[in-house]
Amino acid sequence: MQRALGTPAGPREGLSPPVEVSWVRHVVSVLASLRTAGHEHGGRMPATRHLPDSPDPDQLRRQAKELLRAARTADPTALSRFRALPSLQRTSDDDLSRSALALHDAQSVIAREHGFPSWNALLEHVEERTLDFDSAARELVEAATDGRSSRAERLLGLHARLTRATFYTALVAGDVATVESHLAKRPELVHARGGPRSWEPLHYVCYTSIAHSRGASADGLVAVAQRLLARGADPNTRFPWLHHGVNRPVLWGATRVVQFQPLAELLLKSGADPNDGVTLTMAASAGDIATLELLHAYGASPDQPWATDGSASLYAILHWSLTDAGVRWLLEHGADPDPVFAANGETPLHVAAQKWDVALVEQLVQRGADISRRRADGRTPYAVAELNGNRAVADWLRGTGASAELNDVDRLVAACARGDRATAESLLAAHPSLRDEITDAHYVALHQAAEQGELAALTLLLDGDRQDGVAQRGDGRSPRCRPPPAGARCVAPHARPRVPRATARLGRRGVEASRRARGGVCRSGTPAARRRVHRRLAAAERRAGRRRRGDPHRVAAWSVGGRAMTPSISSGERPARARLWSVIVVGVIFLALGVLDIARGLAPLFASAPHWQMAADDVEVLAIGIAAIVGGVYVLKGRNWARWLLAVWMAFHVAISIGQPFALIAHLVIFGCIAFVIFRRGASAYFTPGARG
Repeated sequence: MQRALGTPAGPREGLSPPVEVSWVRHVVSVLASLRTAGHEHGGRMPATRHLPDSPDPDQLRRQAKELLRAARTADPTALSRFRALPSLQRTSDDDLSRSALALHDAQSVIAREHGFPSWNALLEHVEERTLDFDSAARELVEAATDGRSSRAERLLGLHARLTRATFYTALVAGDVATVESHLAKRPELVHARGGPRSWEPLHYVCYTSIAHSRGASADGLVAVAQRLLARGADPNTRFPWLHHGVNRPVLWGATRVVQFQPLAELLLKSGADPNDGVTLTMAASAGDIATLELLHAYGASPDQPWATDGSASLYAILHWSLTDAGVRWLLEHGADPDPVFAANGETPLHVAAQKWDVALVEQLVQRGADISRRRADGRTPYAVAELNGNRAVADWLRGTGASAELNDVDRLVAACARGDRATAESLLAAHPSLRDEITDAHYVALHQAAEQGELAALTLLLDGDRQDGVAQRGDGRSPRCRPPPAGARCVAPHARPRVPRATARLGRRGVEASRRARGGVCRSGTPAARRRVHRRLAAAERRAGRRRRGDPHRVAAWSVGGRAMTPSISSGERPARARLWSVIVVGVIFLALGVLDIARGLAPLFASAPHWQMAADDVEVLAIGIAAIVGGVYVLKGRNWARWLLAVWMAFHVAISIGQPFALIAHLVIFGCIAFVIFRRGASAYFTPGARG
């Protein structure tokens, strides 16, 4: 598996099972959850009302609606209850009566009166209280194996016998007696997949997050694992999901999820492979020295390859680790300080020069890292440090004897990042076309300079309006400007004597990078510097014209000076949109999701025949399904507003996942993928203005 230069070799430390989202959970008020989330809103309040033994969520919803209706009729008692909300505590009676109170405000009041910080927390508690014993047992296993330890602990507190409910609740809680009882009756359970996750028993033992919780037993987990291993369970069993192309071993789960060394040591004694390509690498990236020492005692090699791409563990963790403790441990225990990653020719020193400090770079060099080694693009660690704005490391490498050789465009960017105007101007005078050679790899140095408030790094490439700064074609156009397609009619250009500096010198991507960097300068620069950068970058953006790339029907006329003009299409014929399969796939997916939501929303209605009743939650699910179908249909038709509807649809699901870490992560990832597909530059031609509804 090959990677682009500078991309990480693997993930940051974290849980990684497949996220399972229950579609039958309550759809809750997004605004209510956001209104009362976190310390900003006062946290948990003392309860002034108490829930009955069998609370009804529908009754709580009716109470919120009745409270809102009373408040809207200016009932002083009802209005005073809204002062439970931190944002309304100091509001006068008159202002409170004129406030635009909403249902989510009333729901938040009900939640806080019952001692909960949010409406979501109240509903979750009610759900836990009203779960039947079998459902609570299943929910305990799911919560314990997807990182929701607090929910699992609450369930254990509500049901004292829950750990003995099933074979799988006993596995995650370390209930040895219950496990032995089941195994005595059915010995084949040792290798059988089952339970809410369809995992083998050893998977549950090595992936529970409640080992150290009240009601569970970490020592019991070790005893349970010992029984399973004695009956033939494989200590090298791997989890069934792929994470970056790798099935992670149960040894990794014991060290990084359960985080209980006696369990990991039992697996190692039973034959678990300490060189599995995952466990040692992830422990080193987390700086877990105790686990590293344990693995080393059982023969783990510090040079073992990272299972995802075959790179050395030392090289891999330098990309994503947040501590250098594991890096130093690997070096102290004999790891090769200078392994070469075949995909790009990089070594650990190249990565350290990019983002780490002088102390770590010095240790790598002292242990034998080659300061003159070039990676596949020809850059040395010194060049990498310069291009990434790591000046301290660049200066140290140069002082140690590293060659300061850089190609011309790298020298230009490095000079600008350092604010060396004389060098930059001499390079541009000798090679005026260098600005056109700037690539994405060079913008990091400019961003670093912007964050540090160094105006010179940005202005050097924007300064200088000389005509000889850009090579011109025979017809006077910039080489970057393409001729208009046949049949298109352009507005007559207006002559302009000078070349727009940012468009010609930096190119389109350079203007965008400068625009992104503007915020960093304006946050840290002086007021005069802020005004200066604003004026220059705003002018550069206007002159760049923001012409759409890849759309042949939007043709910008350019004069000799290079100014972009307003496009015009000569015929009344509507331009044909290019078929984008990625957008079509998104549209079809939303159609399918909409059909499923409508089916789920209507199912209770038909089930209640002949009374034909629907709960509020079912109506909301039905509305969500209709929105998904409408968005999917009109995205396929190329309507511009439809992609915004899909974005709102996904944002809603992200918001209602707050408080459920894995559901939130899954929704954020899906949201990001869909947003990239429908809002990327190439999709703009598909959602053309002529296709808007």
